[in-house]
Amino acid sequence: YQNGVSRYAILGTYDRRFLDSLNVKYYLSINPKEKVGWKKVFTDKTVSVYQNPGVLPRAYLAKKITVFSDKKDLELFLGSKDFDPRLDALILGGPSTELRYDPSSKVDISKYSSQEMVLNVSTTKPSLLVISNSYDPGWRALVNGVESKVYKTNSSLIGIEIKSGESLVKLTYLPATFIVGAIISVVSVVLILISLKFV
Repeated sequence: YQNGVSRYAILGTYDRRFLDSLNVKYYLSINPKEKVGWKKVFTDKTVSVYQNPGVLPRAYLAKKITVFSDKKDLELFLGSKDFDPRLDALILGGPSTELRYDPSSKVDISKYSSQEMVLNVSTTKPSLLVISNSYDPGWRALVNGVESKVYKTNSSLIGIEIKSGESLVKLTYLPATFIVGAIISVVSVVLILISLKFV
């Protein structure tokens, strides 16, 4: 769970709670044994496809937010039996504002791609928006046009502080490698132009 989130994975033994929190909707099985708690939606001679009825949405407001000041303490709790990824959202060095859960809150995704997301959030309490995409420093977030910190949540997911009321959340992904590559390209072009000038 701490090593990042992939869209596809080979599962042996697994904790169902983690699959729920990671937005795993379907499970492809070559084992003919029925999967308890999963709904079979397709089968043929070699494989069966099961649907997860307990899957969490791609984006949701966390029910229980815990802020840690020490990374080791966070990792210890993450690996304990007390941690439930369907309920808990663990962040390091979080905001001073107390974040809470609003049962009447709503989260709608209006645009989703590997490099851009747009979400509409409605809540009556300051909350933490959790998105089950892999956290990366290249993610940038704007909440109602104002830049907002992107928290590494549960050691692998994206978390964003949301104030009470209606919020428009925009995320864009611009990895450091892209920026470095762009700088190198610009410098290369400048050097070529300079060299041509003195030819």
